[in-house]
Amino acid sequence: AGELLDRYATLLGGGPEVGLEKTLLAVRQGKVNPGDESYLWAMIEQNPNDATVIVEVLVPYYLEHYHFQSAGQALELWLQIDPGAVRPLLLRAQVYEAMGDPQKALADYRQAVKLAPDSEEAELQLAIQLVGHLKAAEAAGHFEHLLQGRPDSAIVLVGLARCRYLTGDARTAQDLLKRALAMHPNSVNALCELGQIALEDGHVEDAERWLQEALRQDPYERDALHLLARCYQKLDKKNLAKEYTARFTKVDADLVRLKKLAREVLDAPRNPDLRYEAGVICLRNGQAQEGLRWLSGALQIDPQHGPTHQALADYYEKAGEPETAARHRQKAAGHQEKTAGPGTRPGKQRLSTRKH
Repeated sequence: AGELLDRYATLLGGGPEVGLEKTLLAVRQGKVNPGDESYLWAMIEQNPNDATVIVEVLVPYYLEHYHFQSAGQALELWLQIDPGAVRPLLLRAQVYEAMGDPQKALADYRQAVKLAPDSEEAELQLAIQLVGHLKAAEAAGHFEHLLQGRPDSAIVLVGLARCRYLTGDARTAQDLLKRALAMHPNSVNALCELGQIALEDGHVEDAERWLQEALRQDPYERDALHLLARCYQKLDKKNLAKEYTARFTKVDADLVRLKKLAREVLDAPRNPDLRYEAGVICLRNGQAQEGLRWLSGALQIDPQHGPTHQALADYYEKAGEPETAARHRQKAAGHQEKTAGPGTRPGKQRLSTRKH
């Protein structure tokens, strides 16, 4: 696409239309240059007819890199232009969730379903949000409707099972969860739900089996760690109970800190240290994709941010990509030399400032 735009620009002598399309393409590809965002907002001011196209590109970029305030601003403009659009409502609900405002998120999901009752995406997100608000009976109706079109969906089956369990029908919940596992044997959510039901019913050995399988799929699953600690307490296996309690406490503390960092980013969106710390927490807990997104955001703010380059070097070394790791390690070392200043020893400087 970029080559075609270059040829078009050559034939027609460029022009604002070509410049806009090239910038939008760059943003879609994540190759954002300094000044691109300001340029796009200026183009919205100059030609409101292009506003929808521009915000449709900006919003996913902002969400991808956790720029929630900018995403919210773009979404408000999108909804002003097209008040009946469902997609910006769903995206704004995600922003509200990320900003810790579940009530506003729920309101947007309800409005999206009202505007587009046939949208499976809108109904699924509403159902999930309703479960989070412990509105199990209402959520169950949506999951049942979704199940008609998605009989093999793990997320729908597990969601409906959760609703049945919350409303006192543990047997049906177990049947739904086992049905989900028959088609999706690696479903961590289904395994955790089965483990919790078994534990609450007093079948501790069964609970242990389900939960250990969940941890084999995801060693950092918070609920599985917590429930397993309870299992071993009931089985009077004190050492194991202590071990899993410690693992749970560590993961839980990281999640609490991550939520706090997400709020702090709202107040200081240009602070790369916050994004770096969030990225390291995600990587430490097996959330590689989210961790890399946070770290990418830190480098967009400060391309020479040494701690971020070091974190990426460590990650890519473990991931078996030594060339990429070497590039980041070199940039981290360059940052170290600059911050150390003349007459100092960068190695010593690094040891004194390193975060543990």
